[in-house]
Amino acid sequence: TPSNSSAASDVYKRQSLTPFCGKLLKSCTTSFQDRNESINLAFAKSFGFLYRIATIEKAGKYANLLSEMYFQSNEVTSKKVVAAAVEAVLKQAPTQFDNVSSSFMPLLFVASNDVDKQVGSAFEWVWREASKSGSGTVRLYLEEIMELLQKNITSNNFSTRRTCSRTIVLLCENSDHSIKPKQVQKLFEITMESLKGRSWEGKEVLLDALQSLVAKFADSISSNPDLKDSISAVFVTEISRKNAVYVKRAVLPFCQFVAIFPENSLIEALIQAVSYTHLRAHETLSDL
Repeated sequence: TPSNSSAASDVYKRQSLTPFCGKLLKSCTTSFQDRNESINLAFAKSFGFLYRIATIEKAGKYANLLSEMYFQSNEVTSKKVVAAAVEAVLKQAPTQFDNVSSSFMPLLFVASNDVDKQVGSAFEWVWREASKSGSGTVRLYLEEIMELLQKNITSNNFSTRRTCSRTIVLLCENSDHSIKPKQVQKLFEITMESLKGRSWEGKEVLLDALQSLVAKFADSISSNPDLKDSISAVFVTEISRKNAVYVKRAVLPFCQFVAIFPENSLIEALIQAVSYTHLRAHETLSDL
């Protein structure tokens, strides 16, 4: 019958293309760098069609490559093309997408928090389409999401660091006792890692996120002296920075931390921080 003939022809075409799938996918990803956005998007769609015939090995390789392209790019257009390519895979090769979802889903979740609204919206749309149960999906891929954050939170690309920071804040705010103790420990570690380095506009939200974790898992911290000492050291470092505006905003989460874990050394650090912000405020008024 015509339908059987068409199906047989389709199978033959796939089998004949399979040996060249890797080279064809590579050609598509190379063409993502074209200056013409329409050409980029056309190759992104082709990427999705070719993904149908990709072996699991090739599917995993190119899923990871798309992730690398996103995190290494400074261009809004390039990141949007990655979103389009993942969307094309989801639509045109859903089985292959599911096979390597542990690579795609963490990328979609992190990138949906991109500091650029256009990029974030593009990835968020694909995340919603691919996500089966919202917050349940986050829990399902939490380990892989945190691995991706840990890999990129120290990036030299400041926008990448801010995107990772926004994702960390979201994870901290929505974490609860349903996540495993090892995952709680890792989330603390990643959040503390994200606070390393100079202060920047909005950085205090990470301190708020860290304190929200402390409040939720105070019992776990009490039974883990090393973790408590590490968190204390991070807070002291942040409120000791020579940036009065930032320190003033950091005082509140630090006060909340000290209220849960009061120690003389922490109270002294708090007094010094408040004195510093008052002194700088007085100096500013004197200059007027």
